[in-house]
Amino acid sequence: MLLRQKLGLRYETTPKQLRFVLTSLREMILAHPQLLEMKGSEKEARVRFVQYGDYSLDIEMFVYVDAVMLPEFLDIQEGILLQVNDIVQAAGTGFAFPSQTTYLAHDQGPKQDLDQL
Repeated sequence: MLLRQKLGLRYETTPKQLRFVLTSLREMILAHPQLLEMKGSEKEARVRFVQYGDYSLDIEMFVYVDAVMLPEFLDIQEGILLQVNDIVQAAGTGFAFPSQTTYLAHDQGPKQDLDQL
């Protein structure tokens, strides 16, 4: 059964933290006995930083779970999502939520005359 999850990390997430999350998620998939990692097949697992979203840095997790019945799948999925939360917290970042930023600064003009460039 397919487990496909889009994770949105805060824009304050540093590149180092983002790399940590990606690497840790991939390691989790490889180590989990009920997640399928079959290279060269339609059931290939992947974790990728896919886009700069409106409110978040978006990661997509796409993996097949070795489960036949829905209750078993949901149990495994719950455990995976709890591990995802642990990984994000261990990275020192968090999940994004829709927000707005109001800037109260006034930009200064260029330090040198742009006509001279």
